[in-house]
Amino acid sequence: MPCEKCGTKFKKSSSSCPNCQTSVRKKTNEPLLSRGKALQEGELYARSSIIYGVMSIFFVVVGVIIGIVSIYFGIKGFKRLKSIDKPIKYAVFGIILGSIGFILWIYLIIFSLPSVIESIRNPAS
Repeated sequence: MPCEKCGTKFKKSSSSCPNCQTSVRKKTNEPLLSRGKALQEGELYARSSIIYGVMSIFFVVVGVIIGIVSIYFGIKGFKRLKSIDKPIKYAVFGIILGSIGFILWIYLIIFSLPSVIESIRNPAS
């Protein structure tokens, strides 16, 4: 490792340059901390995406909205985990579940809406 002041090469374990006695700055663990934080956030978003994805399939009234939230969290988790080269399977699974929930309830709304309107117009006596 070269000295910042005089350029002399020395071992990384040294606390100062052997030539000019300039103290060596120790590298901080900032990249490791930010990497750990990104991992925690990515896993949190991915797991939240799975939970919301399952909820979007089972909750009739708000399934469409929860599906969108699931897809959003899945994409956020995917991006965080992908940026630090970690497995993205949970994020992808959450995106898939959210998409299924969203499509399912949109499909049901579209195809059940005409029958609901018809029953309102012509109530059974």
